[in-house]
Amino acid sequence: MIATHTAIKEINLFWGGKTQESFDLYASYLEETNLQTKQLAYSQEGSKQYVQDRLAEQKEMVARLLQQKAMIMICGSIAMQKEVLLVLENILTEYNVEVTINDLEQQGLLAMDCY
Repeated sequence: MIATHTAIKEINLFWGGKTQESFDLYASYLEETNLQTKQLAYSQEGSKQYVQDRLAEQKEMVARLLQQKAMIMICGSIAMQKEVLLVLENILTEYNVEVTINDLEQQGLLAMDCY
């Protein structure tokens, strides 16, 4: 999804996988992008977190980015998508961001490729 949006000036990646090894498959590619921050979550290693947990931890940054009309790209399982959308909705509400998930989709600021 990142490759299809080459005009993106700044990328803040929230990535979830089972282990560090699963992220390593993408590490060299990501070094060639405009990656500003990298928030990694491993569900079967270390503190055993999911990507939605990392989003919740960084909610102030996420709220600021949403207020600045950042684009959100979600790729992965349907279960993860549902959890991420719930966290995003909570952030929008908590920080009084005057936009909804539906608004983001209609404005082309939310892209999802989930299975």
